[in-house]
Amino acid sequence: MIKDRQAYDFLFTDRNVTSDSPLIAPHPDDGSHWNRDVSIPTLATLPHKVLLFGSLFGGGRIQSDHPLAEEWSESFGRAMAFKNEWLLRPAEAIVDRLGGQNNFVGIHARVGDGEFKRHAKANMEEAWKELVRTLEVEESVMMEMWEEVKPTELAESVLVEGDKRSKRKVHADAARSLKKRSEPIIFSSPWSPVDEDYSSLITSPPSRSRSRPSLQKRAVDDDVWSFLHGPTGSPSALFRNLNCRSPLHTDSRLKIFNTPLYLATDSRSPTTDENLRPFFASFSCVFVLSDFDRVDEERNDGVVVESVGEMGSLENGLDGVPLGRLFLPFLEAIIAAKGKITVGTAHSTFSCKSQTVRLEVGRMN
Repeated sequence: MIKDRQAYDFLFTDRNVTSDSPLIAPHPDDGSHWNRDVSIPTLATLPHKVLLFGSLFGGGRIQSDHPLAEEWSESFGRAMAFKNEWLLRPAEAIVDRLGGQNNFVGIHARVGDGEFKRHAKANMEEAWKELVRTLEVEESVMMEMWEEVKPTELAESVLVEGDKRSKRKVHADAARSLKKRSEPIIFSSPWSPVDEDYSSLITSPPSRSRSRPSLQKRAVDDDVWSFLHGPTGSPSALFRNLNCRSPLHTDSRLKIFNTPLYLATDSRSPTTDENLRPFFASFSCVFVLSDFDRVDEERNDGVVVESVGEMGSLENGLDGVPLGRLFLPFLEAIIAAKGKITVGTAHSTFSCKSQTVRLEVGRMN
């Protein structure tokens, strides 16, 4: 048993160690968030057939220079893919209503709490632009659209009629409002127990040069998106019990924004969340989980995906712990991963490279 004493306790490595090295030793870099190293060569000498680790959570926890390390990582990731029918059944049903895997794109938007909430605006701008660029929208058209759909902000200076004292009061009110909005929220996202500890990885908002959202795509070409440019140009023809939120774009430069988009997010109110506004304001057919599990004549013709509710009511038979809340983030990840393109949130465990294979298998399942 390799027992963790704290978060990010063990780093497993075969670098600069041998089978004669101590099994566990202090991590040599004081500036690292890893506390101790476990020697993989020494671990391999143990006679035990079962190894119990407290956690493998955290990007970069296993570091290896072995020539087969990447192949092992992929195999390990595939072995961890969910095959649970309670997750796969609602995921497949939702994807089917969206018209199938090649009929939509996915965004995995972590904005619900902590550092992800504080950096949500920058993260979502990066994710939006990454998705739009991958859809091969011209840069000038992308920037024109961005200016139309970017989140609104309180004005840095407020023009008012009257004396300077009135102006100072308005400025002070705006500053207090901004300060209040920047304070950390106290509730936690359902994704919190699973996602990366963002605060340990970043101390300032992400930038294009430093961190980019994870991107998965498969053969994005004219043929794949031909349904957008056919006689009707309407992807909604492939929907089942599903309706777009906004009228379809008719401008030929903007038709690609008619691509259906599934938005997996931990936001408590996605449609009114200012950080998610770019997606809802630019793409005509944006869908979130509540469009499938709640009766809504406008969104789903009043027909829900019943398997989502069945999953949500699950309980552990041994201790009675509700499982629906625990399963929810994984259901969202599987659905988003089944899109033709999937873009994630910078620094999110769900979106990072180590999770890519897991999401890929979700598509195959």
